[in-house]
Amino acid sequence: MVRSGRLATMSPVLAGIAAGALGVGGWLLASHPAHTDRSPRTSLATASASSTSPAPASVQRASVEAVVARALEIDQTLPIPPVPVNKAAAVSSTADVPAAPAPDDAVRAKQIANADTAIESVFDAAGAVNEKKALNNAITMERDPNFRALAAGVSNIRYKDVEISGSLATVTGVVTVWSKTETFNNGRWLISSPSSDLEFQMTLAADSSGHWKVHSYSWTFAPGSEP
Repeated sequence: MVRSGRLATMSPVLAGIAAGALGVGGWLLASHPAHTDRSPRTSLATASASSTSPAPASVQRASVEAVVARALEIDQTLPIPPVPVNKAAAVSSTADVPAAPAPDDAVRAKQIANADTAIESVFDAAGAVNEKKALNNAITMERDPNFRALAAGVSNIRYKDVEISGSLATVTGVVTVWSKTETFNNGRWLISSPSSDLEFQMTLAADSSGHWKVHSYSWTFAPGSEP
């Protein structure tokens, strides 16, 4: 499945579910911290110091990559409701009871509020609209009483190319995303913990204060990582 410019309005983890994979998950990113691989990158076309790009190239690049990493984490964790997880049940591949309760309206309201705040911190107006559509689509799919989204996150980011020109930037790379979900089947709750590599592209723009925001985000499953 391919998402281009967020037209499909699905997070990678939600796309995996729609494609038949038992993939979703992730509020507890601390247990799966993202790792950034800085070695294989290729080019950097950066504007010289000016009124729009006064910072050195290395500082600009670091700022852009920090926003990209945060955006990837936010996008991956959108489908996860903030509910307590029964760790004992979540460890087993099968259980008689679900590892997490079905989210009620109050939990969903908190999920939406948390997501909106996170999204608006790193996405511009256009990017935020598409991310919020993805969140709403996830919540709609998760109303299935036989499904639970338990956890998800980003474990590795490998940048291929970072190009910065003035207040615009384009970033391509590969990111490993993981998730943990639970489905009810034949009287038991079954745990699944898939992981996939995604090839991504983001465009970013710096606002008048020099803060970078993601304007567009597209991705495809890397070869061999398709559900």
